Amino acid sequence: MTEPACADVESILRDLSSAEADAPIRYLLTGESGSGKSIWCSKLVEAARSSGLVIGGVISPGAYVGDRRAAIELRDIGTDERQTLARLRPKPDPTATTKKWEMDPEVLDWGNSILSQTAKLDLLIVDEIGPLELLHASGLLAAIQAIDRGDYRAAVVVVRSSLLEKALQRWPRSRVLQLPGLRPSVR
Repeated sequence: MTEPACADVESILRDLSSAEADAPIRYLLTGESGSGKSIWCSKLVEAARSSGLVIGGVISPGAYVGDRRAAIELRDIGTDERQTLARLRPKPDPTATTKKWEMDPEVLDWGNSILSQTAKLDLLIVDEIGPLELLHASGLLAAIQAIDRGDYRAAVVVVRSSLLEKALQRWPRSRVLQLPGLRPSVR
């Protein structure tokens, strides 16, 4: 793997200005849980909108009670509509696919509907492709299909550090970005 670049909103926008529709650029944004990946994606959305770019996809910000993440929202970038995707389980369930989070299947369906309709975008953002998608073939599978389709000039796909190697196996020509001060855990 080449050395990851520092995640910088302005460099993404510069790359987009020279990206061609028949050769889309794919970025994998990585970092540990709670490192600010969703906040960074929100900043990218605002900058892309200000630049007049056609954007789509989803962002999954945490919903906090005090300093504790109690839920995960799913935000449609196109409409800014939000729904609660997952709630923190009172007690981890060792038998569940997502031991810590209870996912809402209706919100997963909604997210898949959003992602299946992404076409002819300047920028696709998917926050995030996680264990459900990469290890269990469930969750936001329309995100994987949208990324594979390449119907965008650039895509930013959030992948936690522990799954970066798996994501690079699927999308080997991706450019890896890390948030400042973080190092992805790929050997």
